[in-house]
Amino acid sequence: VAGPCRFLCNDGILLDNPSGMIIGLPFESVLKLDSLEQGGQTATVLGIENKETFYTLSRIFSPDFPSFSLLVYVGGHPNRAVQALFSLLARSGWQLFHTGDLDPDGILILQELSDAAGMPVIPWMMDCAVFEQYRGQGRKLDTDMHTRALRVRDDTCSRFGLGELLDRILSTGIGIEQEILSYTSGLSPD
Repeated sequence: VAGPCRFLCNDGILLDNPSGMIIGLPFESVLKLDSLEQGGQTATVLGIENKETFYTLSRIFSPDFPSFSLLVYVGGHPNRAVQALFSLLARSGWQLFHTGDLDPDGILILQELSDAAGMPVIPWMMDCAVFEQYRGQGRKLDTDMHTRALRVRDDTCSRFGLGELLDRILSTGIGIEQEILSYTSGLSPD
């Protein structure tokens, strides 16, 4: 995670990270947390699929960001630690967002985060407009991606325009890696 926050542990101890530096949380540590409080102005978190993108955004991250007060590296399909953390964030009252690849796996990751949180995670910069903006820099999907797209449930497709995005991805046969997207305009202070 990156961003100013406070971790309240099961034993009542408070771990404070006012500087917002990057902190790694293994599954065993997340299990020992009761809640996570924001240190900035809002309780909004952005999950980030790709490690390179996470580190890039962490370097420019500021508590003054208009949109997000915490960044979480998801690392592809969420492991137990990330699932437990998204569940904790949801129970702690955070608004949950995620950004990732514009391909079937990227949408599946968002679905898996929503399942872990027990509430819909809102996609950020995962829509048809962003897809069209970067389509020329996309990659051709392999046939396995089309098969994996069948695992995206109807309830996921019915939210936030994800069904339209998945249709566009499959109809063009193009996927867009998160690393090529430019996020700086959406994350810079006003």
